[in-house]
Amino acid sequence: IKSIERVLPRFKTFKPQVIVNNHICETRQLDIVDSHTIIPDEETAEIIGDVELKINVSRAPLDTEEIGIFISAGEGNLIAHETLTLTGQDMGNYITGEIDVPILREEEDGLAAYSLARDLKLNHDRKDVKALIKFLASSAEKIRKELVKKKKERQETEEGRKLQELANEISSVLNE
Repeated sequence: IKSIERVLPRFKTFKPQVIVNNHICETRQLDIVDSHTIIPDEETAEIIGDVELKINVSRAPLDTEEIGIFISAGEGNLIAHETLTLTGQDMGNYITGEIDVPILREEEDGLAAYSLARDLKLNHDRKDVKALIKFLASSAEKIRKELVKKKKERQETEEGRKLQELANEISSVLNE
């Protein structure tokens, strides 16, 4: 049920209603605090097409199933979920996103762009998939590094404030 509810937001335009063993699956809305739209450079766009990557930053850490980029090949045609290296890195569990890559519908040299096992995995043997993964990974990493930098700045600011308060307390005790 959880895996079904995880992918339901990808079909929001169709307003699906899914019932599993008398349980009505519901779309979980993420608390997104920041959103980035990224387009590939010209060279990458020649390979994967004119696409837009939307990366969202959550207010709270995401469940493992929500981390990463969901890839579709046309509206309502979810074909893959790439976690890249986000799950094991600092602030990576705050990043999710989606991209629609219509050219992945077509076979290339007899190879499908995704696994036919319905496991939401891409076929990394294809040139366009390799270019897509490189684009997704570099874009997600850039956002992740920004989040790590902001987190560090917040911690340093908070630590500095606490040290100043402690210094003021010591000063007032010494001046008594």
